[in-house]
Parts: sequence; C-alpha cells; structure tokens
Amino acid sequence: ADLIVGVHGAGLANTIFCEPGGESGVDVTNTANMTNITKSATPHLTHARASTPAAVLEMSLPEPEFTEFSHLAEAMGLRYFQVALPSSLFESRVWVDVPAVISVARGAL
Repeated sequence: ADLIVGVHGAGLANTIFCEPGGESGVDVTNTANMTNITKSATPHLTHARASTPAAVLEMSLPEPEFTEFSHLAEAMGLRYFQVALPSSLFESRVWVDVPAVISVARGAL
C-alpha cells in the first residue's frame, strides 16, 4: 500500500509486514472504531502512484508514551504522519477529525 491508515493500536502492528522502505492503492485499516472514517475518507483519497516509500498515517493518542508506530515506521524506512486524537480515557471510544485525516492523507500521497 502507498498509505496505511489506522487508529493507534494492534491494527497498525501489521505495518511490520511492509517491505522496508518499499514503494507500494490506499489500504485503510478497518477496525471497529474506524468504520465511519473508512466510509468517509476512502473516496477522497485518489492519487497517482509515487516512487516514494509507503507512509503510515496514525490517528495517535495524545499521551507522549504512545510513540511505537513512529519508531516502527522509521525502522522500516516508511514515512510517518499523524493526526492527534483528542484527549480521552485510554481504550475508550475515539472521535476522529475526518477532514484533518483526509488533509494529512492527501499530503502523504
């Protein structure tokens, strides 16, 4: 995939299976919390294939200790982008700013 999109959590762990620094459509990780963003964002993410490394776009938790996926992306030679989620209790529902995600995704592509 050119762009891997997901909320911080186990779904993004599949990034480990990307080819390191690899070029790679748009793959939207569809977790239970991502159903609405998948439906809202996917039609807006049309792009031409690029010769740049694939990118990870994480909807990240605001707490500073949750940086695993930025480190994973760096170790894998992938570009990393994030949209911070609003502060909330850990492992609660997340509310995603869909226009912000679309904007960052377009920039990543």
